[in-house]
Amino acid sequence: MQMGSNVNPAGENTNWGTVLIDFDCTVAGMDGKLYSERRVNNNGGTTDGLEPCTVIANAKYNGVKAITHFIHAGDKVIANNDEDNNMTATSDDGKTQTVIHRNSGTSDQTFVIDLSKYGEIADNAYGELYLTTETSAEDKNAGVDSATPEVFAKTSNVKQAEGSVMIDKAAKTATVTVPARSIASIQLTGVTGYAKDAAVETGDTYQLVGKQSGKAVADTTSGDSALSLANVASDAENAKKQTLDLYPDRAARRLRAP
Repeated sequence: MQMGSNVNPAGENTNWGTVLIDFDCTVAGMDGKLYSERRVNNNGGTTDGLEPCTVIANAKYNGVKAITHFIHAGDKVIANNDEDNNMTATSDDGKTQTVIHRNSGTSDQTFVIDLSKYGEIADNAYGELYLTTETSAEDKNAGVDSATPEVFAKTSNVKQAEGSVMIDKAAKTATVTVPARSIASIQLTGVTGYAKDAAVETGDTYQLVGKQSGKAVADTTSGDSALSLANVASDAENAKKQTLDLYPDRAARRLRAP
């Protein structure tokens, strides 16, 4: 949430908020509505020509809704690719797969989802597509004070026609057309589990390397921690300290060095 006075109509990328309000709505107008004290003072002490206090939003508000409307507490994010503008999550009960994809380009995209890492694709598996698109030119031209959540709701998470998500069980893919400058929220039902070659298996050996840091988890004490981060080993001796076995303990999964 951000104070409304910080809204910059020239470019919302200069604003970090998604929901914008005035925090000084203390002036009661003759119309019975509340006005921003700061705006009234800047207007010569009168409410003439001013818009009453309201809640406004911006496009980032819809962008957040495209994710949070479908991915909830307890769900697990199983893939996240900023470069390709994708996020994938599985529901808490494992029955629904949610894929979020943003097309920031100026032309439609054919978006193909690889389902080969899932364990099962049911014969009656299906998908639902919800699109978040740009607000209309008319709403944009109405001005920043008209950018209410109700206006943004017109183009937020709009459910598309049945058949908008094409699942090919044989090819293990789901295909969606994503319009230009839109966010697709795709929910797949009947796609569950994980393929053996995609899963982390008890007793197998792994090396964990941070995607951003490029460093590996090592069996080397650091302060009060039994593990630490280190440069990826280039020799056999240090490689042993970065090789971890996965094993069960009271239904939990933990890592230990061999």
